[in-house]
Amino acid sequence: MLLVVFGGILTTLAIVSLWSWRTFASSQGFADVATDMLKEPAIRAEVADQILEGLQDQPQVAPLLQFRPAVEPLIEQVVNTRAFQGIFHAAVRQLHSAMVEGARSRTVVDVEDSSQLLKNALAGTYPQLAEAIPDGALPLLVGVSRGTPADTLIITSSIAGWLALPFAAGAALCFVLAVRWATDRRRAIEAIGFCLAIIGVAIFAVLAVGVSITAHFGTDPRQRTALRAMFWSTAHLLNVQAKVAITIGAVLVVAASYVGRGRPAGRFRDGWNGTKEILGRPRGKVALSLLGIAAAAFAMAFPAATAAIAVRVGAFVAFVAGTVGVMDAISERGWTLGSSPRVRQASTRLAVGSVGLIAAVSAVLLVGGVAFARAIRAPGSDRPSISETGCNGHPDLCDRTVDQVAFAGTHNSMAASSADGWLFARHADDLAGQLARGVRAFLIDMHYGQRSHNLVRTHFATEAEQRSAEADLRPDEWAVLQSVIATVGGNRPAGKREVYLCHVMCELGATRADVAFREVHDWLRRNPNEVVIFIVEDHVEAAHAVDAFERGGLADRAYSWDPQEPLPTLREMIESGHNVLVLVENGAGEAAPWYIPAWNGALEETPYEYDSVEEFSCSEHRGMPHSPLLLLNHWLQGSLDPAAAAEVNSRDVLSERAERCTRQREQFPNIIAVDHSTRGDLMDAVNTLNGVADPAAS
Repeated sequence: MLLVVFGGILTTLAIVSLWSWRTFASSQGFADVATDMLKEPAIRAEVADQILEGLQDQPQVAPLLQFRPAVEPLIEQVVNTRAFQGIFHAAVRQLHSAMVEGARSRTVVDVEDSSQLLKNALAGTYPQLAEAIPDGALPLLVGVSRGTPADTLIITSSIAGWLALPFAAGAALCFVLAVRWATDRRRAIEAIGFCLAIIGVAIFAVLAVGVSITAHFGTDPRQRTALRAMFWSTAHLLNVQAKVAITIGAVLVVAASYVGRGRPAGRFRDGWNGTKEILGRPRGKVALSLLGIAAAAFAMAFPAATAAIAVRVGAFVAFVAGTVGVMDAISERGWTLGSSPRVRQASTRLAVGSVGLIAAVSAVLLVGGVAFARAIRAPGSDRPSISETGCNGHPDLCDRTVDQVAFAGTHNSMAASSADGWLFARHADDLAGQLARGVRAFLIDMHYGQRSHNLVRTHFATEAEQRSAEADLRPDEWAVLQSVIATVGGNRPAGKREVYLCHVMCELGATRADVAFREVHDWLRRNPNEVVIFIVEDHVEAAHAVDAFERGGLADRAYSWDPQEPLPTLREMIESGHNVLVLVENGAGEAAPWYIPAWNGALEETPYEYDSVEEFSCSEHRGMPHSPLLLLNHWLQGSLDPAAAAEVNSRDVLSERAERCTRQREQFPNIIAVDHSTRGDLMDAVNTLNGVADPAAS
């Protein structure tokens, strides 16, 4: 019994450790929790209040907020859109990463581009207010200032993530030994089941007390409702793990009470005969009748809940029956220590093996509770139907081939100010943040790098390659590079080289390729009906680039295409599960069938060295004539000013150039690549090219 108790303690520690790490230490988990809160109307109302308070600080907006009670519901509708929540999720994730690295002092989410969503929502009803809202980020205070408590929480949660697996393994070992050394193994299994069920019930009790205490901090009904929603979002994984513990515990208790007691048919017959005997009595008939009436009334009032209960009951019965059957098949004797040593030894092995299997399943469910929790919380959300979402957000695009669709793209996509260490950023968001805003084509560079402390040093194969890269730097980049090298020293690290996303010199900013690709993979897992294109300037061996895609999870999503064959439709790519197109500038296709040479019949482009808007042309540059895909390079070569990008990316400039290039090249422009995609009207121009409406404006 002592081993069972100790195993229960370790199980509880494993549950709490996993919850603590996933909720507070993981940037993805923290963002999931924060975004989940937006499902509660009271939370959306609080966010709308914060937005309005922020707008009141703008001199040109404050006088127009005299109709605040009418404006607030419109803002709540914006907060409830997938577009806003996608932007919010990316911003929270970036904020958390910055907090962990000590780069932020307060938990304020800068929800960039949300002002445009507000403008679209208000334009029809309050056009003057919509026009007065300034461009830029809307700051939303999450609620905790950075300091010793926040630091301690994050550090403790990070440590907890490492302890979850050892705790779970220790619990499983205790349970196995408890059964192995028990004189009555059936009773030992029952004790383990009761222990797990008690743990689950105890967690539910703590959550019930916690939500009650949390709600008392509110000063009005809306605040109390919002606090309850925040508590349940934060405690969601604990809630799911408690359900798992109770389910496994109940299965073990029921299965142990039936296993080894004769043939299954006989046990079923005895149970049925006993039930008929009870129901044959007058009181039994009355009770059954009343129960039937109550069940029918409940089913008529709550059909969805009734179906869910029926499915869960059926699943539980099947789980119990399966567990009993497996144990019966393994051994029909020896559940208590007998007189025969041979029988006792065989029974011990079989019993321990079967219980160990169940304990291992329990550990997997607990330690792998993240995926389980996501599946329980939003069944089917990982694979919404195309009829609901369309392809790349629009049903009209699904049956068009890739060369008939325009994609919003970004140049030097990895150079993001939100990412750590980028000195000459061209974008506010990383790849996942850009995806949330509607970008679907990424122009990225791959280089070898070696990390030395907080800096990535570029690894060149030859001195000639290094001199060529240095010659491509602008004077300001060269000056900063020399300063950085002088600070860290000229000697390069001797560690292992890895593949990084960086432009020319990794010392000016670098993101490990597989990490960036993993974020894109995770976003596509949540948004599977989207097609994404990568155009890769690869300065690494093809096998190493392919390996980075594989480790990032995108290789399984990459589409194998021969440029001599017609391009697929978006629907075909999505339904095949290969909705990522990878075009590379230097590598050959033999590394992988989906690692496709860009300039050998797949893609052609315009020049990219422009100093002013007036110089934008549609001339031919790289690529073979009559390639199916056309890339418009649309940025100013020497400018990193986001304000200047607003004119470059304006609707008039983008639309005029796209129409001009369509006429001159007699080809539809497929990828419009810009800098600072949050400035200007990139998405509006792309939607116009595709002939579809902006869903945020509807």
